[in-house]
Amino acid sequence: MNGKLRDALDAEKHPTIDYRFDSADRHPSDGLKLKTLGTLTVAGVPRGVTFTVDAAVEADGSVIAMGTIPLMMHEVGVEPPTALLGMLKTADRVTIKFELRAVPAAATVPHA
Repeated sequence: MNGKLRDALDAEKHPTIDYRFDSADRHPSDGLKLKTLGTLTVAGVPRGVTFTVDAAVEADGSVIAMGTIPLMMHEVGVEPPTALLGMLKTADRVTIKFELRAVPAAATVPHA
């Protein structure tokens, strides 16, 4: 089914799922949660999305951000793939999960 999904997403022409971040507001809750707004592009089709990002600052100063984006494949023009003459079907609803780790740049030593 992975190959069929790649075909449905036209992965040859659009090999990545892209997200362009536009803005974020701190979510009123415990911890570090952000309500983000941006543009998700799947199979070449851009779509505005809003979702929550959970973030944590690690002891080394790095930040880990995680989130999920629910998506209906038909909303980006993707027909959910089938196999075995339609006996095996995938759902229209999928979830894109991500984890991002931002590491602070190493301190530079001035040249003497």
